[in-house]
Amino acid sequence: MMILETIRNLVSRLPLRVSLIAVCAVQAVILVQIVRERAAILTSGKVIEMDVAPVDPRSLFRGDYVVLSYPAGQYTDTAGGLGGLSGRREVFAVLAKNEAGEWRPTGVSRRRPAAIEDGEIVVKARLESTRRTGVPLRLHYGIESYFVPEGQGRKIEKAARAGDVRVRVAVGRDGQAVIKAVVANGQVFEEPAI
Repeated sequence: MMILETIRNLVSRLPLRVSLIAVCAVQAVILVQIVRERAAILTSGKVIEMDVAPVDPRSLFRGDYVVLSYPAGQYTDTAGGLGGLSGRREVFAVLAKNEAGEWRPTGVSRRRPAAIEDGEIVVKARLESTRRTGVPLRLHYGIESYFVPEGQGRKIEKAARAGDVRVRVAVGRDGQAVIKAVVANGQVFEEPAI
């Protein structure tokens, strides 16, 4: 609160033109930082492939896109390590490949794990369901929708029904996940590195 007051006081003492330039400069810096972080994850993040099941291929306002549901988005807390955590909370999921070669959560915690095993990766997630005994927790990784070239949404949905869609996900050091590409029937829909 004090920071906002200080900024407001500084800006009110400046001439209007300088104030507008300062506000625009701050917004530009924030936008560049967001783009830079995403580009860094896409170019240098660890890439994993996840199984998906698209839900909806089209939106009037957003164009063609697919809403993706991941089997890795389900986790049953058998160890009770989340201690009744519920609601929309940020958590960290530790993912590892199972015997079938699919990435699945092996653990979910409120804090980023200090150490993980070889072959595991930590991904930030948002807990989306309330905690009830025996009911798997739903996790959202921030990669649940993907824009596709116009006219391709239905093709991806059809491939998903046949079980032939995978998503390449880049994961940054901080656990942030970004879709790198969607692969449907062998066709790769690459996400530009911005």
